[in-house]
Amino acid sequence: MCGYAECNNMYSACQSPIPAKVVHSVNMGFDWKPMTRMTAQALGVTAADNGGVIVTSALDYGPTAALQRYDVITAVKTSNDGLCRLDENGEHYKPSWGLSLSLSDIVERAQLGTEVAFQVHRGQQNLVMKWNKVQQNKPSCRVLDASEQHLNSCVTLGGCSFKVLRMNDMMDPNMANSAAAKYALDPHKRHLETIVVSDVSPASVAYHNYSLRPGMVLDEINRTSLKDCESPWVAFCQMLVDSAQSGGVALLATENGGIDSIRVSPQEAASLTQYLQQII
Repeated sequence: MCGYAECNNMYSACQSPIPAKVVHSVNMGFDWKPMTRMTAQALGVTAADNGGVIVTSALDYGPTAALQRYDVITAVKTSNDGLCRLDENGEHYKPSWGLSLSLSDIVERAQLGTEVAFQVHRGQQNLVMKWNKVQQNKPSCRVLDASEQHLNSCVTLGGCSFKVLRMNDMMDPNMANSAAAKYALDPHKRHLETIVVSDVSPASVAYHNYSLRPGMVLDEINRTSLKDCESPWVAFCQMLVDSAQSGGVALLATENGGIDSIRVSPQEAASLTQYLQQII
């Protein structure tokens, strides 16, 4: 039987009936530390510009992917607050605020849809990097709010359920302690559309073969790597449909060595085809 409703598990009864409000804030996509005078000297930043912060790591996706380790951000400009030069603590003080705000605070105050610009010192270069503060490039593995629950659908075949990994799945201890956790907990992997085994029925063959378990990450279907697909979830569902038309069996492989096959009936393929038409 093939279903697309939100996956339920034995822990669902423990969840609050009143879900917390989820707010998706635009993430800057990099980590930074305040800069000391000695570090400024080592990086070649002049005495006049020795305030600011050092980029310690940056995600390779998102609006600030152009930033690199050892970049020094000396100032930030937003439509709200204008040009804000950062001191040696990575903060900017304005009398109208009555306090100092950090780089993160200043960016957080900027309105959605407006431009944020960084003054960056890199080696012997002084650069200006601009990005628009928009809620795009959301990581695939994130907490889904009430309006996004349709993205938490799963496919169940042969007693095994599969879905795209979301941060919500980490509420399940089985998932939180599985191989899938590295994709949810590592910011550098959260943008990947990762397909996981979300549930396995004790009545299924896979359960007794110990070949598929909740939290396993699917690597291939029918010997085709899912990571090479533009949309792994769409490709996975489509190849299940194709499997029904060529023998009725799909071969699955997981990252940690699990290999098994599941049957796909013509009726299940028809349901999957309807589902694909809704999401493409």
